Amino acid sequence: MEPKRVVRPRHLDPRLRVGITSLLPAEMVGIWDPVGTSFNIEITADGNQTTIQPPVPYNFMGGGTGLDWDGWRFIRKLGDGETLVGVWETDDVYMEEYHFRPDGTFTYHDPFAPTDLFGTYQVEAGPEKLGTKEFRGVITVTGNELDHDPVFYPSDHYEWEITADGLTMTWTNTSTSVTTVFTKVT
Repeated sequence: MEPKRVVRPRHLDPRLRVGITSLLPAEMVGIWDPVGTSFNIEITADGNQTTIQPPVPYNFMGGGTGLDWDGWRFIRKLGDGETLVGVWETDDVYMEEYHFRPDGTFTYHDPFAPTDLFGTYQVEAGPEKLGTKEFRGVITVTGNELDHDPVFYPSDHYEWEITADGLTMTWTNTSTSVTTVFTKVT
């Protein structure tokens, strides 16, 4: 009798993935720096992949009616005062929204994207800086093959490897032959 194949729904919220594991290799788990980017990614043992945006300066304008987040400007839609908690909409034609909650979680809505992003945010004092950690997808691995099921885009299939010293990882897209190089942070 063949083992039953478990099909996981696309873009599954990791908070609902109780009992589901992707059994990723231990050397893949950790924080990685995609070479040439301004962010890191974290890969957890259960296959979740998050993007970590480093803290950057932010300040309030107009007594808390506006927010400048490292040059990205927002108008407050819900909430008041000089606090991040509330709903903020970009002041441009894209009308993206961040909903920052008091518990340190957020939801990001892009009206042109098929689904919302969610994650946690961190605030640093003196000078004020804001960083985010966004859930971006689920990774499954079989041997040297890797399937990445991201939130916004169709799934991609890669061949992957990690150097013997465990400090460099590569993903080569099997459709486009584009290779992404990652260096281990932790």
